[in-house]
Amino acid sequence: MFTRRHAYTPADAVVGLGRTKAGKLWKEIMDTDLSYFRGPLAQALREEGREEGRANDVLFILRHRGVHVPADTAVQIVACRDRDTLDTWMRRALEISAIEQLFG
Repeated sequence: MFTRRHAYTPADAVVGLGRTKAGKLWKEIMDTDLSYFRGPLAQALREEGREEGRANDVLFILRHRGVHVPADTAVQIVACRDRDTLDTWMRRALEISAIEQLFG
């Protein structure tokens, strides 16, 4: 009976696939350089995405709470990329009753 003494690893798949076309393809996929996902550009894009998400969260909370958000104000909120400002707006969005209070 076969018993496994170690955790399954991608290397096990290569051994299991041997020198087949599937094994060659698996090796090519696993050998792909993914370092660009950790580079400065990738990090900047992820940060920008987080900030945009935070801005959309501010809008969601305001609208959910029944605070009217004019289109130009929504554009201003979504355009903001300052994390501290977005955090301040998020806290205020939880408590305000009029959009003017968001910026004051």
